[in-house]
Amino acid sequence: MQVSPKTGGSFENIIERIIILGQDINKEIDDYVDIKHKIINQINGLNDYRYVEVLYKKYVEFKRFEEVAVDMNYTYQYTIELHGYALN
Repeated sequence: MQVSPKTGGSFENIIERIIILGQDINKEIDDYVDIKHKIINQINGLNDYRYVEVLYKKYVEFKRFEEVAVDMNYTYQYTIELHGYALN
């Protein structure tokens, strides 16, 4: 990577910026993992296994409602309704 006089940056400044960006990315990943674990714990705290399953598949496995319905052997419409009940 060449540093041109136009950018006014030195190689050290570029390396420092890369390190800072890497730290920022790692913090974002850590925050995401923390939030994901919080969501999983909230889902697992529900008293109906169907609610747990539909929410886990939707928000942890990132499946579309069509996929969730097939996985759970429910109709698409019932899956949507179940999802609504689970969120309440």
